[in-house]
Amino acid sequence: MDFYNVIRTCLAWFATVACLYPLNIPWLFFAYRINEGSVEEDKQMESDELWKRAGLAGFVLAVLTAAFIVLDALLAQWLDFPAEIIHPVIFLAYPPAAVALLTVFFSFDDAVAAFFLFMIYLFGPLVVLGGLNWLFPFWTPLLNFAYPWLKEIPQGASS
Repeated sequence: MDFYNVIRTCLAWFATVACLYPLNIPWLFFAYRINEGSVEEDKQMESDELWKRAGLAGFVLAVLTAAFIVLDALLAQWLDFPAEIIHPVIFLAYPPAAVALLTVFFSFDDAVAAFFLFMIYLFGPLVVLGGLNWLFPFWTPLLNFAYPWLKEIPQGASS
C-alpha cells in the first residue's frame, strides 16, 4: 500500500469515528475530563454545561468531518483534480479546523488545550478500534461507507 492510499485510509477512519455523532458525545465529555486533568474542583466546568458543549461540539465535528470528505470527493472525483494532491491537503487541513472548533466550543484560552482534546477525542478511538479491527475486521462495513467518497489511487500511479 503506497503513501497516498494510507492517507486515504486514515481519512476513512477519521470519517467513521467522527461521524458517529450520538456515540461521540460521551467520548468527547470524557476526553475533556481527561484533558482537564487534576484541576481544582472550583475551576472545573460543571457537568450539565459540559454535556451540552460536548453534544454541540460532537455534532459540529461530525458535520465538519462530513464536509471535508465531501470536499475531497468534489475535488478529486467530480472535478478530477489529482487525488495524490487532494487527499494530503484534506488530511492536513482537517485537524486545524477541528481544533479551531473545539477551541470555540469549549472556550479554551489557547489552541494547545484544544489540540490535546482533539488528539484524545479522535486518536483514542482510532487506536482501540484500529487494533480490534486488525484482529477481528468488524469495522470494515463502516469504513465502506467512507471509501466510495475518497478516490482510490491506483498502485504505482504516484511513483
